[in-house]
Amino acid sequence: MKVGGGKGSANAGQMFAEAVAAHQAGNLFKARKLYDALIGADKSYVPALHYLGILEAQQKHPEKALRLFDRALAILPNAADILADKGKVLVEIGQHHEALACFEQTVAINPEHWMALQNQGATLLALKRPLEALDVFDRLLVVMRNHPAAFNNRALALKDLGRFPEAVEDFRKAASFDSKNVEILTNLGDSLFAVKNYDDANASYDKALAIRPDLAQAWLGRANIHVALKRYEEAVAAYDQAITHKGDLAEAYHGRGAVLSDHKRFEEAIEDFGKALALKPDILGAEGARLHAKMQICDWRNRESECDHLTEAVREGKPNTSPFAYLGLSSSAADQLSCSRAWTTAKFPSANQRKSGDATSYDKLRIVYLSADFYEHPVAYLMAGMFEAHDRARFETVAVSFGADDGSDMRKRLEKSFDRFVDAQSMAETEIADFIETLQPDIVVDLMGYTGIPRTGVLARRVAPIQISYLGFAGTMGADFIDYILADRYVIPSQHRQFFSEKVAQLPGSFMVNDRARKIVDHATSRSEQGLPEKGFVFCSFNQSYKIAPDVFAIWMRLLKAVEGSVLWLSKHHDVAVRNLQAAAREHGVAPERLVFATRVPLNEDHLARHQLADLFLDTLPFNAHSTAADALWAGLPVLTRAGETFAGRVATSLLTALDLPELITSSADEYESVARELATNANRLAAIRSKLASKRLSAPLFDTVRTTRNIEQAFEAMHKRHRDGLPPDDIEIG
Repeated sequence: MKVGGGKGSANAGQMFAEAVAAHQAGNLFKARKLYDALIGADKSYVPALHYLGILEAQQKHPEKALRLFDRALAILPNAADILADKGKVLVEIGQHHEALACFEQTVAINPEHWMALQNQGATLLALKRPLEALDVFDRLLVVMRNHPAAFNNRALALKDLGRFPEAVEDFRKAASFDSKNVEILTNLGDSLFAVKNYDDANASYDKALAIRPDLAQAWLGRANIHVALKRYEEAVAAYDQAITHKGDLAEAYHGRGAVLSDHKRFEEAIEDFGKALALKPDILGAEGARLHAKMQICDWRNRESECDHLTEAVREGKPNTSPFAYLGLSSSAADQLSCSRAWTTAKFPSANQRKSGDATSYDKLRIVYLSADFYEHPVAYLMAGMFEAHDRARFETVAVSFGADDGSDMRKRLEKSFDRFVDAQSMAETEIADFIETLQPDIVVDLMGYTGIPRTGVLARRVAPIQISYLGFAGTMGADFIDYILADRYVIPSQHRQFFSEKVAQLPGSFMVNDRARKIVDHATSRSEQGLPEKGFVFCSFNQSYKIAPDVFAIWMRLLKAVEGSVLWLSKHHDVAVRNLQAAAREHGVAPERLVFATRVPLNEDHLARHQLADLFLDTLPFNAHSTAADALWAGLPVLTRAGETFAGRVATSLLTALDLPELITSSADEYESVARELATNANRLAAIRSKLASKRLSAPLFDTVRTTRNIEQAFEAMHKRHRDGLPPDDIEIG
């Protein structure tokens, strides 16, 4: 029997038809035998090579399948169906780029090959190229107008692009054609969740769960809704259900870990993050979240090796940590840029390019401030005076608040300090972005960065011609859609500008604005009431516990041993952190009783007052005290710092320089320890520094709210002038 190039005798055709029938009936043994016979009779019989390749793929023998497809393609290079099937096998073994080439070749041969279009788009999604995938799915919908999978997949591309309202429309269309498809219903719920339509999202998950009660993805979606609505017990229960039904669902462990971490159940959170990482080692942000949770309770076990592993991932461009979590784990400005770029790329793959168009013709510059912290919060304590001090003849200010309204006096003060205050707490990112665009702002100032509950997606939409990062996040955003960062020459020295994606607007003095009107109560509490010794030196560090690194703590313990009768006064953030710090003190040969923990007080003026009971504030590294250092200095407590290599590690240097107190800035661990010991044992030297701080407090630039406000306004005007003149953003120096 001779069969060549797919054309052969009637017997060969009959045998092939019989083989295909057996194949389709599931009689793979017979089918294989017949295919082998055909190929044995004619090694160039393409149909048998093709279908035997399909059979090998079904039997999970991808290498054999690919060899058969390649033999067939060597004979018929433009066989579209074979190219498409080869691409499917390449996808299954993770060779996505090679698969994509197959699908592209298939579509070039047959532009209406719907299966190749479907797989081409899906492969582009897997390669994180959603914009290209969207184009492919648009072409697929021309070929298959009412196919639910085509709408579903186009919606997935829109979802990855952050275009959730459009994704909702396509998922709804897909569900209208296939109302029992639980995958489509779950995807619809996810997109409805993204636009904060929680009722409809929950209804979509309910429909999916009515069909499949064990559908873990729907339980995961329900859990995320509960988190958004602050129903945390219900969220944990829903995550539990997701894990019960799918024990390897990494996202459920990650989500539950995040809720537990937010509620200071750090030990449980660490366990959940660990499980998520075991299942999916590069799951977005989990590695950094786990390390950050460990730092919250001062669990320093394996810290060095775990930090090294995370940094290796960052250098490989993996988004394994949020940039904020990484600030306290990295001493490298270059690594922090890599971290932010990887995070931004993963979270906002379709961020808009620079907004074009003419500058506005308002009499005043319209400035929009974005924050979730317009309430009793350190950012508000620092900035309230600036908002009030803005020159209303030159600037119109709008606050867009997406955080809680705590009903506090601070909230009421902030609401009065803007020309317009908008509570956007219930609005989705897309709604916030649409609203801001209607304002036609000249400048949008993001006060969050990657802290708290950011709405970075608003800025990714490019809602203003000039977008600025300020104060909230002490590092680069790594985002092309942020044009400037407000800084100074101390936090971003000229040689470090290369590690910032933003152009630097360099302010004179310190970048940090402070509210000169902050009150300190007159009736300060006594040492004994705070658990402090009436006599003896009080070292103080009211930083968050995650900023305390083991090498810095070791220095503190040596100081306690060197200064008789001294104590270390720390903030009490978590009972486990207290126990771990006490255990670490014991390991250093220091009685744990010499660590005193301050509990939270309701009023900021009371907190400021108790600083006056301490003798010296000891700063942390690689993450300095920021607003905490400003608190201490405003209260008259000297802050001893060590300048680091990053923005986050140089903030106290900026503050102290603006107060003309360079003697409190050290450049090495040895110098830091030496100066601290000297100040603790030389009462005259410490008294001189305290006196100098008292004299500079009201005369130096740091606490001159109006002066800093005018400097920032000058920066705004310089940025706007460049835009008005048709020039791109560039570094700006003020003063």
